[in-house]
Formats: sequence, C-alpha cells, structure tokens
Amino acid sequence: YTSVDSAVVWFPSGTTTVLTNLASNQFVTVVEGGCSISGNTLTGPFILCTGQTLNLNAASGFATYDWSTGATTQSIVVSTAGAYNVQVTDGNGCSNISPSATILVNPDETPSVTATGELEFCEGGAVMLTSSPANSYSWSDGSTTQSISATVSGSYVVTIQGTCGLFSSTAIQVDVLNAPEPVGTGATGPSGSQLLLTATGDSLTWYDQQTGGSVVGNGNNFTTPPLTTTTTYWVESVTDYPGAIAYTGMTYHQGTLYSGGVNTNSNIIFDVLAPSILVSVKVYTDTPGNREVQLLDNTGAVLNSQLVNIPLDTSRVTLNFPLAPGTGYQLTTNAAVNVTSLGTVTPRLQRSSQGVLYPYTLSNLVSLTGSNQGAGFYYYFYDWEVQEPSYYCVSDRVPVVADITTGIAVNQTDGVSAYPNPAHETLFIHTGDLSGKMNISLTDVSGRVVRNLTIECTPGVNEELSLKGLASGIYNLKLESSQHSSVRQVMIR
Repeated sequence: YTSVDSAVVWFPSGTTTVLTNLASNQFVTVVEGGCSISGNTLTGPFILCTGQTLNLNAASGFATYDWSTGATTQSIVVSTAGAYNVQVTDGNGCSNISPSATILVNPDETPSVTATGELEFCEGGAVMLTSSPANSYSWSDGSTTQSISATVSGSYVVTIQGTCGLFSSTAIQVDVLNAPEPVGTGATGPSGSQLLLTATGDSLTWYDQQTGGSVVGNGNNFTTPPLTTTTTYWVESVTDYPGAIAYTGMTYHQGTLYSGGVNTNSNIIFDVLAPSILVSVKVYTDTPGNREVQLLDNTGAVLNSQLVNIPLDTSRVTLNFPLAPGTGYQLTTNAAVNVTSLGTVTPRLQRSSQGVLYPYTLSNLVSLTGSNQGAGFYYYFYDWEVQEPSYYCVSDRVPVVADITTGIAVNQTDGVSAYPNPAHETLFIHTGDLSGKMNISLTDVSGRVVRNLTIECTPGVNEELSLKGLASGIYNLKLESSQHSSVRQVMIR
C-alpha cells in the first residue's frame, strides 16, 4: 500500500491518538499528549558515480535537524557510500528519526535474462528472452526491446545503460535444431501408369496434400495408384535428435558383497522427475545366468521387464525402459526367474553396505531415494545411464510430381538437359544433337502453365527460358519434339 487510512495509538493512561492519511515507508513518532511527527523521509535515488556528489534533503518546516553525519542543516552533500538518516524536531519539542537512506557508489546493475520456453527447439520454433527492467536495452541481435523472440541459434546478450555505465548480461545460448527438407524425385509415364516416386531424407512420410490431408505412404519410395492426370504428392522428413545421456546412482560397489539370505529379493526405490529413458545399469555377480530386471510402480505392478543373461563379474545390462514422472518406482528382479535360473530367490547380485548416501539425483530427471531394506543399503543396479527424451524435428513438406504424359516415347539419353537447377531468373536448355522444332512448357505444382514457347533446335546452341516474375518453388519442365519427350523438375529460388 502507498498510504494508510489511519493508525490508532492507545496509551496506558487511556488516552488515544489517531493519525490519518499516512504515507507508507516512514517512521512515525507519537508522544502522549498530542505530539506526533510524520513525513520525515529521504527521497532517492541513492546512487553515486565516481567523482559525483549527492544532495540529501530533509522535509522543511522543522525547528532543528540532526544528521547522522553531525550536520545540522536541512540538506547535506554526500560523496561516499553509507547509510544516512536525520532526526527532526518541531517547535513543540517532538522528535522523529527518518528511515536510513543507503547510498551506493558505482552499483552493479548487471541485467538478468529469463527464458520463457526451452532453449533448444526445432527449426520454426522460438523462445522468448526477457531482460530485467532497465531504461534501455541493446541485444546482441540488434533488438532494442525488453523482450525478444529468438528463432536462430546463437549466444544472446542484452546490454543496458546503468546509472554509472553500461552493463551486459550473462550470455544465453539458444540452439535451433535443423529440420532439413527431403529431396524428392518425380516420375513420368502415360495415362494409367503407377509411378514410382522417390525421396531421400530421414523417416519419410508421404501425403496427398501440402497441409493436413491423408498419409499415403512411408519410406524412401512411394508407388502411386493408377493415374490419368498429373498429380502432386508431398513428402516430409522427421529428424531425430537423441537426448543427452547422464549417469547417477552409486558408481561402484562398496562394503559386503551379497545379502546374507537366499530368500531376499530387494530393490531400489526412485522418483522420476521428468520424462526420460533408463538406458542401462551396471551389475556385479559371481553366478552367471538369466535374470529378469523389472520396473515396478508404487503399487508393485510390473511396468516393464527385460530378460538378460548376466555373465560372471561386472557387466552392463541394457534396459531402455521409458520413464514417466511419478514417485515410488522400484527397480528389482523377478524372484520366480531367479529361483528357476539360480535356485534362490535372491538374484545373487552384489549390494553395497558402505558409502551409501541417498538421494542420488540427476539434473531433474530421476532421484534414487532408498531401498526396501532401508537407507543403509544399495541394491544391485549401479551407475544408471539415463537419457533425456529425443527431439523430433518435422520438415516442411516438399512436392513430388507424378507426371502423366500424352504417350510420346520418353528419351532422356540424347544429351538434352536444363541448368542451373535450382535456377533464379534464367534457365538454360541444352538440346544436344536435336534439330527442328521443340515445344517447351513450364507448369507449377497445380498444373497451371506459366511459360510456354516453341524453339528451333540448333545442335550445340543453348536456349534461354526467362523465369522472371515466377514465385519460388518446384516446377515441371516439359520438353517435346518429334525426336524427344521428357519432363524434369526444376526448383526456382
């Protein structure tokens, strides 16, 4: 609150004093019998730069002033850091001491930056970076607002104008993961053909539309249904960026080797703090054979299991158990399998009885909190390998054309070519050894003809096709003569 409606003081004698409309952040002295003083405050800012001085002004209207420096004037000039206050006295002899004003010299005003969202994300995403409040902002990417939307990889720093100089934040690293587009290759055939379309890229999915639509195929190859008209399909790629790997739990066995009884099957109890994968664990044994490692929830229900043959001595067991956030999970072995394989309920895996120090926590992913035999024992599974979830980055869809021709024989071995590809403003067409008339047509992905001309082929002479005014994208170039017919995909940038 910036003010107080009223403050009431009851004195032991029974008298009462009521003060109204008091400003906040001040000391108020009330003397029984009606003496009260308020409004004795010092106003800032209380910052000095090297070589500067600052005036501290007490409120006017009082009979005397007594500063903590020994001065007795209404105002004083200060040039050093420290805490300053003033006692004022009115004409009735009523006194009041102000709250202290703390003077800072060349204060550190380094800004902080907070991120709203993940600092690592797929291409096409963004993270909002926000500076702590300041009078002005200058970001390393040229922005001048308090908050910016970071969309490209880089180290982001904000510099602000402080009272006594410029201050720059700690760098924030943003990593944008590429979502590379696949490279598609169309096909040509007469009406009724089933054409083989191909593409290169990671985890390819084929669609019948640029956005939305239905999945028509998966993988590098897609065979169309019988077609009577030229049809465009779309293919996208999904790039997998595996999550970071880290380790937790006891690294090595310590203390006694095995639990005493043959009828004890113990476990490690742990919490999952964020989605992750338990990739593997290390185990020690003097008895080779099969064990089934089990992941249980907090009710004892089996969530996942892995039957493994564990050799003599030390080995690493691959599990790849997905972990969902939750508490009270257990990692143990299947007692029935132990009995069948080893003849004992116990898995004959080494446990630790010394140097055990729960919890073993890994960077907000998992936390090993204890065992079913108490906090002094660590059972069976050492050096947990835990992986963060993968990032899956989906590319834009790329058009791949299944071109249905008029039925003229296709010949692409007679030296006819078009270049450069990708092209910008001009496409050069080399007609090889052909002669006579050739029709050249350029169609967009909707089948609309955007360029059409007839040339007279001259062996060894290149023809030019102007692309000026055409939008960037994939086009089909059709070359037809009495000696030749072909369709090629051309990219315009």
